Amino acid sequence: MTVYERLADSPSVQLAVADAAALVDTVQLHAYRAADDIDHAAAEARQLTVAERARIRMDTAVAATRSREAVDRLVSVSGASAFALSNPLQRIWRDLGTASRHGVVNPDLGREIYGRSLLGIAEQPTFII
Repeated sequence: MTVYERLADSPSVQLAVADAAALVDTVQLHAYRAADDIDHAAAEARQLTVAERARIRMDTAVAATRSREAVDRLVSVSGASAFALSNPLQRIWRDLGTASRHGVVNPDLGREIYGRSLLGIAEQPTFII
């Protein structure tokens, strides 16, 4: 509902796409770092330390949250049509919204676990670290 014939010509759309792309870059950086930590420990045939597991938990939470934010930006700029069943974006939005709220990727719990680890607090709020 603008004067632009194509969405791509709208500065607000351009900004939203740039924001979403930067968020996806952040997701990749965190996800790859977590995977690298796991891969290195496996290659060395050793278990991850609590500090490493805490950071992986945080990286997972950051990746899930930023993924959701990226898709939210695209959904918002697409308007209500993004929620039409024929639009694949609604399925991505819904699936990501569900997956990113799983207990293992809970961002608040991930932050608490990582913060405790950084502060040297041994007791953790969950046994899944």
